[in-house]
Amino acid sequence: MIKWRGCRSIFPQTSSSWYWISSQNLSTRTSSFEAEADKGLNIHASRHKWSEERHLSAKEVASFCHSTGDFNPIHCDLVQAQKAGFEGMVIPGLLVASMFPAIIAAAFPGAIYLSQTLKFRHPAVVPADIKATVTFVNTKQGFTEFNTVACEGQTVIVDGTAKALLPKQPRAQLAGES
Repeated sequence: MIKWRGCRSIFPQTSSSWYWISSQNLSTRTSSFEAEADKGLNIHASRHKWSEERHLSAKEVASFCHSTGDFNPIHCDLVQAQKAGFEGMVIPGLLVASMFPAIIAAAFPGAIYLSQTLKFRHPAVVPADIKATVTFVNTKQGFTEFNTVACEGQTVIVDGTAKALLPKQPRAQLAGES
């Protein structure tokens, strides 16, 4: 169980400012990536592109807000989010972006995530089905670059570029080396 403070609108049936939420079933995930099936990741792989689909719920947003300390009212208070002009509570952009290193780690066990640029293009409101995709760009001086994009339907939520240090064998295969 997670002890959590704040975001009253997520659990309106509770009058206290302290909430208890289960750390289980925070999102809906199923796996199609055999090597990671037991971890519950929904990774779809092609030769140079990997993706994950996740349903982000109010409980997952609450857990993320608690973990990071980001209690911005647009993320956890429906009334405040609507006053700010949103249809519902806004999913934190970094929660969406956190899908990128998860994909790289699942596709390349042992990878070291070095950097990530992010551009937040459009808000996603709770609940949302997000598809994050990581696409190989190149390998230079031992570092591998990927384009990253997360969408809700056809709408780009966040995109950018990631750089990672991959184990030698996968890096050589991506670069077409022998």
